[in-house]
Amino acid sequence: MEAEEMHNKNRRFQLLLLSKDYVVEAKDSISFLVHSVLDNEAPFVSYEILFELLSFELIDSNNHHIVAIVDYMKQNPSCKMEVGVHSDCRASETLSTNLSQSRAQCIKRELIELGIDPRRITAVGYQGKVPLVEGGIELNCDYIAKQPLLKAGSLYQKSRRVEFKVKRKDFEQH
Repeated sequence: MEAEEMHNKNRRFQLLLLSKDYVVEAKDSISFLVHSVLDNEAPFVSYEILFELLSFELIDSNNHHIVAIVDYMKQNPSCKMEVGVHSDCRASETLSTNLSQSRAQCIKRELIELGIDPRRITAVGYQGKVPLVEGGIELNCDYIAKQPLLKAGSLYQKSRRVEFKVKRKDFEQH
């Protein structure tokens, strides 16, 4: 599945959730969204898992997106998950590589602490090498750098994301 198509599929589920005629508790709606997206083989993309500046320390270790992923994995004990952390492309490649991998490992540790078997989680730091595709436009560094300052800032921020992907559904506990 193309990256843009998966992003659009994720967005459709977000819009579906927003179009409901009732309001549900935020924790429940995030859990619903995570289950809906991952059950349909699209990655769940989070912009709300935040880290301290130039650090791999989570700002909120009780993040509702992480809790929803744990819930999904506990309800689907045969799935293996990839945690992919993307950074923007402004830092050096070495710093970006180390930081994104350390952040992915940090999220993996959180999932393990919340009861997920470490063999079910793969942590991958993508740094800025896998840009978002939005409206047919690849939001790479060259494109972002040509944008007005405020728009560029929001595009860099959008580049920094965490993606959860179900990689396999045949994990067997022994």
